[in-house]
Amino acid sequence: MAICHVLRIRGSQARFISKHKAAAMHEVTRYGVTACRSGRNTSLTTCAKLESPAELAAAKASHLHALLLMTHGNCLERFVSMDANIQESLLSLAADLALQISALSELALEDVQDQSASV
Repeated sequence: MAICHVLRIRGSQARFISKHKAAAMHEVTRYGVTACRSGRNTSLTTCAKLESPAELAAAKASHLHALLLMTHGNCLERFVSMDANIQESLLSLAADLALQISALSELALEDVQDQSASV
């Protein structure tokens, strides 16, 4: 629920009035991916059932590796010949995957530390 404060000024007096608005929330889920929009905020979540954070990080690392193969070696010439927007999109996707791998790796490390502490 969003709270909006409105300032009304009458002469030399100022007062705040609070209005409570229920932000409209829209949600769509397809194949484990949920897109949610609430007001001006949009979130995208993926549910990976029955996978540990380490397994998911390894899978994402494989995706990142495959994507980055397009940027060097024999594929470099093809990458450089692509439209600048496509190059930017590919590198942006690589950066997103790297961030996801980092977060999943930290979560996997916390799991290992929790298991070690409970032994």
